[in-house]
Amino acid sequence: MDIFIINVSVPSIQRDLHASNGEMQFVMAAYLIGFASLLITGGRLGDLYGRKKMYITGLSAFMISSVACGFSAGAEQLVISRFVQGDKRSDDGPPGIIHDTDPVSRS
Repeated sequence: MDIFIINVSVPSIQRDLHASNGEMQFVMAAYLIGFASLLITGGRLGDLYGRKKMYITGLSAFMISSVACGFSAGAEQLVISRFVQGDKRSDDGPPGIIHDTDPVSRS
């Protein structure tokens, strides 16, 4: 969902931050890079420290990084904030949800 939401607001973000087309593409890709590259690590951390703890920590950090995205003064700050957002999204949900809902992993 997050990756599609930003597509709607690209023109206004680009205008407000005076960003180039390339910078805007990187803003969109930064989230996916952070999410995809750290998804396995997030699942393993959930196994080590507990899914609930990782969910709460990841969700809290995701909210903080969302606020950082909103207050970004330039494209570089927005790229970093989007990367952190993707990283923290990989910590707070999918690995635990998949494990808890997969009947094969329960046995």
